[in-house]
Amino acid sequence: KQEIRTFGTTSKEIRALAKWLWDEKCQMAAMESTGSYWKPVYNLFETSHLGVMIVNARNMKNVPGRKTDVKDAEWIADLLQHGLLSASYIPKREQRELREVSRYRKSLIAERARELNRLQKMLEGGNIKLSSVVSNINGKSSRSLLQKLLKKDAPLQKDEVEESLHGALRHKVEDVMQALDGFLTPLQKQLILQVVDHIDDMTKRIGQMDKLVKQYSSGYEDAIEKLDEIPGIGRQSAETILAETGLDMSRFATEKHLSSWAGLSPGNNESAGKRQSGRTTKGNATLKTTLIQCAKAAVKKKDSFLSAQEDCKFNCRIVLPNFGSLCSRSIHIICSLIAEDFTRIVVNPIFDPFQISWFQGAEIRSFRQKSAQNTVPVFVASAFPTAERMCIVYLLAFCGALHSFSIQKF
Repeated sequence: KQEIRTFGTTSKEIRALAKWLWDEKCQMAAMESTGSYWKPVYNLFETSHLGVMIVNARNMKNVPGRKTDVKDAEWIADLLQHGLLSASYIPKREQRELREVSRYRKSLIAERARELNRLQKMLEGGNIKLSSVVSNINGKSSRSLLQKLLKKDAPLQKDEVEESLHGALRHKVEDVMQALDGFLTPLQKQLILQVVDHIDDMTKRIGQMDKLVKQYSSGYEDAIEKLDEIPGIGRQSAETILAETGLDMSRFATEKHLSSWAGLSPGNNESAGKRQSGRTTKGNATLKTTLIQCAKAAVKKKDSFLSAQEDCKFNCRIVLPNFGSLCSRSIHIICSLIAEDFTRIVVNPIFDPFQISWFQGAEIRSFRQKSAQNTVPVFVASAFPTAERMCIVYLLAFCGALHSFSIQKF
């Protein structure tokens, strides 16, 4: 039976659509995940307890030249009837709302970074070379100097500069005096003051978003603490990751599926025996950028498993660090920590990270060794005579160090 009706996009029209589907005993509805236009329909269908499937438009394209709303609806219904649609991951309403707050906070942080770059650009235009002396243009000393510089018409004196400096900058008074030797017109000063006020306002709003996220993520606290122990991942990044993925790792068959969903797996494009571009897919932009930032931070943290992996690759004359590989390893650790109760390894980093390169390229197969108290995944390398080496290497992946360990319970 096929029947075509047209409905509007207001809540009243969507409720009428839901009632019609309910009266016709429709078991499942499907629609494209276009922008944010699917959300009103999904929200009302969810409260009406109607089965609905949100599908990526890329996975159900029709023949070119036959693009109308009615034909699209018929095509989607035909694909759904024959079981040819793959549903997108749509979390529960509470997690979707937490996502919105987390993503808004991330956008505020990005906007504040752009404003800080704009502030530095304006100071450079006025011959103020403050960024060449201080590491943070928005730090305590920098802001104190800027407030005095922008409110005075005359150049700052040495005693005024000394009062504004803190920490190691107290020994760089002469360098700071030379960096502040510039020329700013009254109009430039007023403009810079507006930028500074905007930065302060966004900093205040980011703090409010932090409190809001913490208030509504109380159910994620245990998982946040576990992810916070992974090298490169801080509390804010852990909150963002969990807001995107949730706590139910059963939605993803393996950690590789989660890596692909995040857009961190290489593409597969081969034709006539030639491999074309292997660029990654778009994936979840928020999760992808967050994990890349964590990977960059993990590389800088010495005596950790993730940085040791990149050290081994540098030793093999690979010039740039493979952040995608580090993100995939981080996803593997994240999935394992969220999904199961692992044994924690406390390690003393006492040997060279280059020494772990002996297991690179080994053929690995995995199984799970279960006991009454703990569930510990074990990797066994068929290329080695004993399994103990790979067991140690795998367990070290969860601790951030390399040798001399003792086992404790989470």
